[in-house]
Amino acid sequence: RASILFIKKMLRLADDRIRLFCKKQNLWIRNQLYIEMIYKLVHHTILHAPSLIFDRHLDSIILCSVYAVCKVAPKIYSYNFQQIVDCYTKLWPGEVTKVLYEIHISASRGCDDIVKILQ
Repeated sequence: RASILFIKKMLRLADDRIRLFCKKQNLWIRNQLYIEMIYKLVHHTILHAPSLIFDRHLDSIILCSVYAVCKVAPKIYSYNFQQIVDCYTKLWPGEVTKVLYEIHISASRGCDDIVKILQ
């Protein structure tokens, strides 16, 4: 029961953060279809690939999902990961270090910089 409640809260937080991220920064992603695609990616990750969440901030998963949607729809949203990170940094400046630069990559690599990896 507690784990179900935790997952529901995590999904609700993800939904709120995605919508705020797409709305606040004059972000190009205004189309509801693409916002839902981002949410579905995050939802799938939380429910079906929990190992990807291990030692990672929820916002890291959200940023990677935004990037994936931008790659799927390049004619509409041709933004690179650095541009997405810049928008995130403006919206949540205090979160940048733990979300972007201290990412658990694997047991053998430990933590690394997600911006360098995705460029």
